Order: sequence, then structure tokens, then C-alpha cells
Amino acid sequence: MSLRKPYAAVLKLLRTKRGLSQVGIAKTVVQSHVSQLEAAITTATLDVSCELAAALKIHPSSLFTLTLAAYEKRTAREVLLTCLAELEDL
Repeated sequence: MSLRKPYAAVLKLLRTKRGLSQVGIAKTVVQSHVSQLEAAITTATLDVSCELAAALKIHPSSLFTLTLAAYEKRTAREVLLTCLAELEDL
């Protein structure tokens, strides 16, 4: 299960929707790493994903939800409802 391509697409979509450049979201993450992530060349750690989400002014869960939705070809709402049901069963 590789989430590189959906993650790359979501990251680029969110960044462009916010009107930010790769440099603009590269606070603690260097621009070249952002570029590699958007090209699906490398993967992000949880820490990097949280830093990118903060730079995009979204909750990290939103970044992960959109990535999973793209990967599973479902809506973000469907993914979140599945998560909610699983969490309620814990």
C-alpha cells in the first residue's frame, strides 16, 4: 500500500489552494523535501506531515483523511465516518 501519490496530490492541491509556494510552506521542512514529496519521490514522517499541516493551516487529520480518501477513491466524509465508527467501538 503506497500512499505516496495520493499524499503528493493532496499536498500540492492544498498548497496551491492556499496560494502558497513550496518555499512558503517550508518552515522547518526544506523546500527540496517538499518538492520530493509532491513528486512522490519520498515519503513524509508523521512529524513532517504535522509540520506541513500546520503550515497549510489544517489539522493533520485533515491531511491524512484527504490522502486516504484519494487512495481509496472515497469521499473524505466516508473515511471520517469509518474512523468515527471504529473509534466508538474502542
